[in-house]
Amino acid sequence: QEICALAVPEGDRQEEFQLLARQSLPGKVLDFIPSSEEILVYREWPRFPLNVLSQLSPQAEDSYNQMDNSPQNKPHARQDVDKWADID
Repeated sequence: QEICALAVPEGDRQEEFQLLARQSLPGKVLDFIPSSEEILVYREWPRFPLNVLSQLSPQAEDSYNQMDNSPQNKPHARQDVDKWADID
């Protein structure tokens, strides 16, 4: 089940915003949180089955392992920077 939380500033338009949020997300359980001056929309799917993501397929794992075993290409390094500048 998805978690949906919305923080909205208290005031004249708070109820209108909450109504619009309910209309935009029909069938969702929404938790409203008072906020001093910001609007925050938080949505989360806890316990999401990661194996359904194509990024985590067996082919993606093979590609990651090949890159990890390569001396010049590391998966967690910036590949787009040709030359690094020293910071004094």
